[in-house]
Amino acid sequence: ILCFCIFVWFMFAVIGVQLMKGRLGMCNDSDIDFKHQCVGTFEANITTAFELTSITRDRVWLTPESGYDNVGDAMLSLWQIALGDGWADQMYRAMDSSGLDESVKPGESTSWPL
Repeated sequence: ILCFCIFVWFMFAVIGVQLMKGRLGMCNDSDIDFKHQCVGTFEANITTAFELTSITRDRVWLTPESGYDNVGDAMLSLWQIALGDGWADQMYRAMDSSGLDESVKPGESTSWPL
């Protein structure tokens, strides 16, 4: 029975990778929409208690810790959903997903959780 359960889990992980690979990432510069544009540096404004400071940061494409970019991460994500730990975060992240290698946008794909 355990082997059957792991096999079913693996199948859902593979399906998740096929559907969601590359769709949950975003650039740390909010003005960038695509992965190929997320290069170079940008000016980030940091507000402290008394002043507004501008610093230069490198652009980095960020992906969630538990996502669907490979089967191992997908199985971990499914495990978290099954345990009920962080399932809402993953649901909202899937709802914000857009196209392949596009930055996530709030409410872009509200049908994904279904």
